[in-house]
Amino acid sequence: MTTIIKIALKYWYLVLIAIAVLLYVPGLFFSDLAFFGQKAPAKIASTPIVVDEIREIGELVTSEYYGEIYADLYEAYQIELDKFEPRFEIVKDSLFRIYPKLESFAKVYYNYKKAKLAFETAKATYEKIKTETGANERDGEKALREFQKTEAEYRTLEIKHLQAAKERNLVYIGRGWVKAGFDFGTFNSDLLILRNESDTLHLQLPKPKLLNADINPWFIESKKIKGYEVFMKNGNQYTNEEIALVKDLCKQKLRKDAMDKGILEKAAESGKAALENLFSLLKAKTVRIRFE
Repeated sequence: MTTIIKIALKYWYLVLIAIAVLLYVPGLFFSDLAFFGQKAPAKIASTPIVVDEIREIGELVTSEYYGEIYADLYEAYQIELDKFEPRFEIVKDSLFRIYPKLESFAKVYYNYKKAKLAFETAKATYEKIKTETGANERDGEKALREFQKTEAEYRTLEIKHLQAAKERNLVYIGRGWVKAGFDFGTFNSDLLILRNESDTLHLQLPKPKLLNADINPWFIESKKIKGYEVFMKNGNQYTNEEIALVKDLCKQKLRKDAMDKGILEKAAESGKAALENLFSLLKAKTVRIRFE
């Protein structure tokens, strides 16, 4: 010990330099501690810690929508037929096995669509010739005859189409909710900018999105208000797949209704304030958030 003291006394200036380095190089070993009785300014936690804390939030709901919508098998059939029309001949046998009532409806529906397209094309041609300067009168008469012929065919098939839909219809009224907000489960450091010198936390976040949409068996159980109510023609029987198809369409329309009513805009507006308050707990005096 005596030897160490002698060395320290001999090289006292080196000891003072070492202490000065430890005291004045910021952040070398200390972050929230200060010397000489002064409190150091709070520093934002390191990037990996901040990212982990944000991920732990998981899903953050900042807007909810409650609504009532209508869907029926006629509409659901049309969506399925439109979706598979380019390869209908390949998949039709499988579709008819899953949805037994679809086969007879498909023939009527495709004939109706074909007639409607022919009618709209003939109408556009006639309107163009009628308004053209110096149009040939014979061409105009020919276009008019074609327009009248296709319109008659279209109106006839339109009635058959609507009647086929009515005979096979299954109607559901759905009451449910849609939730929108932020999913931080995949948040990464590329979206985070730390500026410790100004105690400012900059966050670039994905825009809010729809997190969930659901229609439960009971919408308000205490008042006996059901989530789904079904209406069907007496004597009609439907498969589980057909029922599931209409219920899924209810949820699709509920999501669309929420989007049309501005659920994402409301989620961004209310979410920005909530997130700034939330992230200010990470020792940041200022939080700035912008959405991609």
